[in-house]
Amino acid sequence: MTVSETQNGFNHFNPERLSAAVKNQYERYPFPPLALDALADIRPPQADARFAFIYLDQAPPQQVRILDAGCGTGFSTLKLAQANPKAEIVALELSEASLEIARERLGAQSTHLASVRFLQADLQSDLLQRYPDLGHFDYIHCSGVIHHIPDPLLALQELRRLLAPAGIFYLMVYAGSARHEIETIQRLLQILWQDTSNWEQGLMICRQLLQNLPEGHQLKQHYLNSLQTVTDVLGVEAAYSDAFLVDTYLQRCEWRWNQAQWFQVLNNAGLVPCRWLDHASWQADPYLPTLPDFRAPLSQEQSLMLIDQVRPPQNYAIYLQSDRLTNGSVLNPSQKRQKYDPTASPRRFDFIQAPNTEQLLGNARGQALVLRPWMQSLWQGISGQQNWDQLWQEFHQVHPNIDHSSFVEFAQQLLNLYYLWQQPRLDQTNQTNQTNQANERTP
Repeated sequence: MTVSETQNGFNHFNPERLSAAVKNQYERYPFPPLALDALADIRPPQADARFAFIYLDQAPPQQVRILDAGCGTGFSTLKLAQANPKAEIVALELSEASLEIARERLGAQSTHLASVRFLQADLQSDLLQRYPDLGHFDYIHCSGVIHHIPDPLLALQELRRLLAPAGIFYLMVYAGSARHEIETIQRLLQILWQDTSNWEQGLMICRQLLQNLPEGHQLKQHYLNSLQTVTDVLGVEAAYSDAFLVDTYLQRCEWRWNQAQWFQVLNNAGLVPCRWLDHASWQADPYLPTLPDFRAPLSQEQSLMLIDQVRPPQNYAIYLQSDRLTNGSVLNPSQKRQKYDPTASPRRFDFIQAPNTEQLLGNARGQALVLRPWMQSLWQGISGQQNWDQLWQEFHQVHPNIDHSSFVEFAQQLLNLYYLWQQPRLDQTNQTNQTNQANERTP
């Protein structure tokens, strides 16, 4: 489903006209505003290119080039720069006003500015023709962008052209099931807002509508919850800004498709879905535990359609690769797990937060472990300087009642849930690098 064909006066779907309208929207109301600081506690897993490769059971390249496709006002770019300090990063954005804020945002974090190149571009255009030196990227990050582009397929095809042969593409797009209340509010505003060239009028109507709905009304409760969420994540100024209302409720273009519709677009663009960021939410057993015999005959396509109806109303966040890869596997998480290697050195992913007061350790993807005291001791002892065997020797001296099999079981659990990654032995690293170089030479 799309509102781009009918919303805000665009009764006839005209991609060029709609693209101009989207650009105008973000020139006037870039979001989020500059007042948003670095928010050091926010460390999304998808900002870490190393995590993306390990999550897909692939060795990360030594030197990584990253594209932030649709960087907006640069918050995602800042997170990419922080998570990948040695990477070369290019940030593309349609709106000059947003780019100006993005430059200021990273300029305030001067240690990250030198590694980022900002470029103005429409993702639907021929990017390599406009920027012949753009090159290809090992990791493309595109979050919250494609569903606001008049021609999503064209944009995805252009981005696929920029993906290195063994590169990884992170994509987040809206799920229709997660936008019901927002869609209803948008449709109400379509009826009430007649002069769609008058942004001030649109904002006035939007505020009046949301503020004066009856207490307890479903739409008002949704709005208040959204305000609180944005306040918690981005701050008060962002939550109560005109830009937030425009970006959420007065949006010029928004595609709200289900999983099957998005997958069809990805297939047409030559992109292969490899793994959900929140793959645990795409497992059927928690939702339909008593119907395994009826689920068994279903194809993968049918299973995904089924789960899409019962999973929590969350947007789609997924890792993709090019269909040029002959060894690419489609959504097979059971085959993508790190295996415990006693000679490898475990290292924590930077986005993993310290255990809270209840000793609950989250992995930033909707999963958590309750740590016993001996598990806390092991977790705190992981510094990246020792391999598992060395850690075991030290650990066993402090906790002689914990046997080696329990140690290994917990270590494998940390690896399965991607709290850690393993630095292999030097000889293994050299062999892996040679394999990667050979793969990169393969057309």
